[in-house]
Amino acid sequence: MKTLIPSEDVEAAIRSLDEAFRTQRRHDLWDDQGVLMCSPGKEERLRRIQARSLDALSWEDIDYLMSCADLTIGTAATVKFMLPRYLGAVLTFPAFGWYSGVAILRDRLDRCGFCSWPADQRLAAADALILVAKAWVLTATETDDVGSEDEAGQLLLWAQDSRMRVLIELRRGSGRKSKPRRG
Repeated sequence: MKTLIPSEDVEAAIRSLDEAFRTQRRHDLWDDQGVLMCSPGKEERLRRIQARSLDALSWEDIDYLMSCADLTIGTAATVKFMLPRYLGAVLTFPAFGWYSGVAILRDRLDRCGFCSWPADQRLAAADALILVAKAWVLTATETDDVGSEDEAGQLLLWAQDSRMRVLIELRRGSGRKSKPRRG
């Protein structure tokens, strides 16, 4: 398979995500009392994931957490914490066979109030999503997967629209940026 997205674009998108989400508090999958925040039956896999640390997850683990985040595992904060890691992983290898494809990704963003996130986070995410969508369109085109190509095209349009909305907000001075982390 050809290189889908230039590496310098991928690196710039990942740097932008890291910068925009740097204030996002690390989100563990345990509540303050040490109880796993998940549906029954997910505990064993989460314990294995915890043993590896959230910052050193495999693509499979990142995909699993993103597909379950705010539904059967964790909260909206889990989605926000995982999104930069997920998008970075997808940009690194878009043809991996991600379970958390367009429909799941859009659902998580809608459920977690993406439109109300700080402008810098939305802009970085939208820019990365544009690259992800382009990579998925190209992957689907190469494999003649018309359904996936259409879904990826819809994600591309949504991400471009989201990006434009943020830019308009910033131009008008109404876009909030992430607050610097204290201490």
